[in-house]
Amino acid sequence: MPQIIQSGVNPAALSGVDDVYVLVNPPNSVQLPGAATNVGAAVGSASWGPLNTPVTIGSGQDLVAAFGPPTPAANDMPSDINIMLQQGANNLRGVRVSDGTDTAAVLKLNDGSGFATDTITVGGVYASGVALSVTLTPVTGSAVVVNYTTTTADATLAGVAASLAAAINVSNAVIGANAFIKPATVVGVVITLTALVSGTAQNAIALAGTGVGVTLTMGGATFTAGAPPAVITNLTGKYSGSYANAATIRVDNGSSFATLSPTYKLTVTFPNAMPEVYDNVVAYSVLGGGFNGSTFSTNVVNAINASPQLNPARPASQYFTATAGPSTSAPLLSTVMAVSTNGSDGSTFAAGATAPQLGSDTALPKTGMYALSGAIASGQFCLSGNTDLANAAAPATSFALRENAHVVLAFPKGTSTNAAIANKVTYGIGSYAASVYKDWVEYTDSVNSISPRSISPAAFVVGKMAITSPETSPANSRMGLVTGTERTGYYTNSPYSPAEAGLLETNGINGIQLGLPSGAVFGIRHNKNSFNGDPSRNNIAYSTMTKFLAFNYSSTLIGQFVGLAQSRQPNDPLREKVRAAYNDFNERLRQQGLIDSHTVQCDLRNNSVASINSGVLRVDIVVAYLAIVDRIVVTLTGGQTVKINVNPSTLTANS
Repeated sequence: MPQIIQSGVNPAALSGVDDVYVLVNPPNSVQLPGAATNVGAAVGSASWGPLNTPVTIGSGQDLVAAFGPPTPAANDMPSDINIMLQQGANNLRGVRVSDGTDTAAVLKLNDGSGFATDTITVGGVYASGVALSVTLTPVTGSAVVVNYTTTTADATLAGVAASLAAAINVSNAVIGANAFIKPATVVGVVITLTALVSGTAQNAIALAGTGVGVTLTMGGATFTAGAPPAVITNLTGKYSGSYANAATIRVDNGSSFATLSPTYKLTVTFPNAMPEVYDNVVAYSVLGGGFNGSTFSTNVVNAINASPQLNPARPASQYFTATAGPSTSAPLLSTVMAVSTNGSDGSTFAAGATAPQLGSDTALPKTGMYALSGAIASGQFCLSGNTDLANAAAPATSFALRENAHVVLAFPKGTSTNAAIANKVTYGIGSYAASVYKDWVEYTDSVNSISPRSISPAAFVVGKMAITSPETSPANSRMGLVTGTERTGYYTNSPYSPAEAGLLETNGINGIQLGLPSGAVFGIRHNKNSFNGDPSRNNIAYSTMTKFLAFNYSSTLIGQFVGLAQSRQPNDPLREKVRAAYNDFNERLRQQGLIDSHTVQCDLRNNSVASINSGVLRVDIVVAYLAIVDRIVVTLTGGQTVKINVNPSTLTANS
């Protein structure tokens, strides 16, 4: 039978049975795939989600599921990602960071204990037409007065008790927006009232009643026996953050419930998500043996954490991790239980070199900005709301250079033109891997009902760059979502003069402004990265094209040639394969209109015997980028004496 062998095997070393051996070789020409330049990222706080972990976001639904909705926090990452999505970007990365004070919400599944109660006993002699009055006063808020007049239909004192309880049950104390007691129950002439929620605070509910002939006797002037409920199960948020604070849990009889073989249905709700329903959680140890608290407690934990043996089966909770509480009593039924301990976001960031957004490159795993290592190549990113350029600009730019990425920086709100120019120099902002923007941007934040909301321009720029082909400029086109800026917005109208705008451009400072060469719209004015030297390298298109090429030129498809043998002969096949790979990639770019021209040299002219002997293979690539038009110069010759001479091949003007 023929033997199929992959390449890299020495044919001379084959041994074994006599047969046909086929050596499978890869194609001679390697094609580089081309890196995605539409990646955008933001690093900041959030109300939910994993910390220091890049999460891919392609839609608003992805964003909310991963990190919760945008919040007004100063360094809110979901706000920035949402802005990028509104620009049309759909290949985004979010990294959530915290100041270290974030906590997880805790949801408690309680038993039925701890509810304060009181009673009303109907006495005296039954008679029709007797006016009765009951006053219920909650812990906070206004008293509820319930009036009832006995009728012949009541017939007995027990009938009066039933009718009075019914009147209480349709009052605001039970069914109003501020209800504070459960529906009253009646046994004979005794009406039992139970607080709507458990806890010692409910012992302050006051009760009073009056009647003449037919008497009302209160069990006490206030409710009693209220206490903290005992906890069957603690559900702790899988992530920290305030987004989980609106979660709830409810317990009802399961679809297979039987008195002696009880099962229960748990329903966990989470904001903007389908409820998690765990039906038929077994609460008996022996079929027909009745309720067993220990069994129920264990099975609740298992249901939330792993969901074994449920009918119907379902996956474990996406939102909570369960641990057993001290109670083995029966659960509180048909009552929505809210979060007992609120989660917090940890979103108050201090400035400085150790700020959470910068993170650590040496921590395991990497934190903050460095969590994007390997995930942002050929893309662009920002630190949400961060304007601490004195500490953030240098490390962010170094990281961008290392990752073949581009960082968008922003000055603090209210920075003047002169201060921006001076601080750019002071903070050493001057690299093709970074661009810096002045003036915060206004937009309508419909999620948080803030209009206008003022925010750093960085996210707008990252989103715009992510949808712009690398050979072109993101400037001079409409920027979505923007309703104003510091200079031309809701509160001010002080547009830039040509002189001031030119001063910013000369110093490599961009801005989102109203009024572009293309029209009276908001968009990026100027087209500069922060590089201060060679003007042929200080436009953003140079930045995006250079990182795109640099990343592709270091592709693993080229890396496969490391470790192979290179000869000193002019027709060395390895050098030819490498040259062909780069030449093919560049030619495809030229044919697609992304570059102007190119050359690739990889032969003995740039690979000396000495360098070959030292294990080096050198490739010299020269690429002519397309030129970005910054200015259009028009000459006009006009006048009433001008004569136009037209012939089939020329058009001249004479005066």
